[in-house]
Amino acid sequence: VSHTGPRGRGQFTLPSAIEYGLISGVDRKDMPDNPSGRGSWLKGVRDRIASGEYVDIRDDPTAGADAGARYMSHLTNKYGKSRGLASYNWGAGNVNKAIIEAGLDPNTQIDVMDQRVYPLLRDETRQYLKRILPDQVPPAASVAPDAAPEKRSMLPRPLSEAEKRSML
Repeated sequence: VSHTGPRGRGQFTLPSAIEYGLISGVDRKDMPDNPSGRGSWLKGVRDRIASGEYVDIRDDPTAGADAGARYMSHLTNKYGKSRGLASYNWGAGNVNKAIIEAGLDPNTQIDVMDQRVYPLLRDETRQYLKRILPDQVPPAASVAPDAAPEKRSMLPRPLSEAEKRSML
């Protein structure tokens, strides 16, 4: 569980909620640039939400859906479809770490469906991508047998047409 407390349908953390307008009353220009300086600042924001000075609308389905769509659009425009979706699900920093672990440069356009990257994504993210981009899932990626168990790719069997239809 994140110390920034993700909430709502889009699971927005407090900094992301501020960025996408889900905390009314906060002036984004007051947000510290330095992540280490955000801890006490975020505590102040939480205190102001508790006092009613700021209003947290992350649980509002309409506002959350709108913010989620804008965030998804931002990520897919920046990274491309598969990497944007993976970043939405797992966080861009985690996806970048998987790309680096695959021996690739995260500062270039990388398709996370690449056989070198896909097995390094967490299982939840691989399942998320598989549901959204079923035709782009790579064949079972080979990982050295001596690799750590958590890095071995044990992709489930492909979904049948009936299973795909039931997910719609």
